[in-house]
Amino acid sequence: MNKKHALIGVLSLSLFFSMFKKDSSDNSGTTTTTSNWTLSAKEQAIKDYMDMYVGSAVTSFSWNGNIANCVQGTLSQDVLDKTLLRIKYFRKLAGLPIDKITMEADLNAKCQRNALMIKANGRLSHTPPNTWKCYTEDGYLAANKGNISFGMSDVKTLMGGWKMQEVIT
Repeated sequence: MNKKHALIGVLSLSLFFSMFKKDSSDNSGTTTTTSNWTLSAKEQAIKDYMDMYVGSAVTSFSWNGNIANCVQGTLSQDVLDKTLLRIKYFRKLAGLPIDKITMEADLNAKCQRNALMIKANGRLSHTPPNTWKCYTEDGYLAANKGNISFGMSDVKTLMGGWKMQEVIT
C-alpha cells in the first residue's frame, strides 16, 4: 500500500468516526458523558440520503394488469412503500413535515386506471377523451390532476423522473 492509499484510508476512517458525536449535556447545564449519540445536520442529511433516497430505490417490479381486458392491476406493497419513502425524503429535504404522509388506496387505484389508459393508447394526456381504450372517469380524474409519464417504470417515474443531481444543482 502506498502513502496515498494509506492517507485516504485514514481520512475515510476519520470521517466515519467523526460522524458520531456523543451527547454530553444534561438538563442541569453540566457536561456529562452519556450513551446517546447525536448527528450534526450534515451527517443527518447524509444518513437521510442513504436511508430514504438510496433506500427507496426500486430495482424491479411486475405489473399484474391486463391491457386486452382493461384490468388496471396493482403494484406491490414494497413499491408503494418505497415510493412513499422517496416522497418523504424530498419533503424532509424541503423542510416539510413527513409524519402524516400516507398512501391512499383509492387514489392509487385511480392512478392505476390512468396508467392503464396511457399504456393502452400509447399516448399522454391530462384530458384523455372518453373514446380511449380502457377509459374510465377515475382514470380521467387522475390524468387531469396528476403527474403523468410514459416509458419509465420505476420510482423515478412516480417522483416525476427526478435525479439527485438535479435536486442539488
